[in-house]
Amino acid sequence: MALRNPPNPFDPARAARVKEKLAEVGFTSGEPLLESVFGNSAFLGRMAIREVGALGEYFAAGPQTVLNAAILLAEAAGRADTEAQAMKDLRIAKRRAALAIAMADIAGTWDVDKVTAELTRFADACVAGALRFLLTVTAAQTGSQAVAEEACGLTVLAMGKYGAFELNYSSDIDLVVFYDAEKFPFAKRGDPRGAAVDIVRGLVKLLSETTNDGYVFRADLRLRPDAGATQVCDLDRCGLGLL
Repeated sequence: MALRNPPNPFDPARAARVKEKLAEVGFTSGEPLLESVFGNSAFLGRMAIREVGALGEYFAAGPQTVLNAAILLAEAAGRADTEAQAMKDLRIAKRRAALAIAMADIAGTWDVDKVTAELTRFADACVAGALRFLLTVTAAQTGSQAVAEEACGLTVLAMGKYGAFELNYSSDIDLVVFYDAEKFPFAKRGDPRGAAVDIVRGLVKLLSETTNDGYVFRADLRLRPDAGATQVCDLDRCGLGLL
């Protein structure tokens, strides 16, 4: 894959070590992109070793194919049987998406607007998959009928760089969450807010907790009004629908 002004590897020896490890699992390539990627980012080297299939798919079908598959996996976390499986699926998806987006960025295949837009699109898929999983679990725990996220009465607002489609590689995702008491179908000891707060806390855990598979995104809820004195999910007084 031809590079536009490829960066020289800061650490050629590290690039060589990563390529040796990849060769041990059957992946070999003379693509110059790999020297730039592995020689400048230890993180991407680790991602490539763990997601060698996605690395091969990158060169076979291109970054968009790899990213789209990662988005589908993130969304599929909503159908996971357990919390552990949902967390694992989201983190595998994150590794594959990070690898595809960063390599396309370094290669010059995608410009900065494309990179930030795709990082944001992937974040949307992760939030949607995690929320879908939590709604299913909450319905089962409360003996309620399952409800789609579009009709659950929660409003999830993307703020900051996330809301502007300007996420970068180290960005938190800033969220503000409201619930509509007339539409939200769950309650904790008779209190809808308690159930809504549990869902939001679960959302943060699914996305932000560090496991052996890493984390997905750091979710920041502090942009809500008077963050030190209000719950992480508040009553929707504006009649907003789920975004």
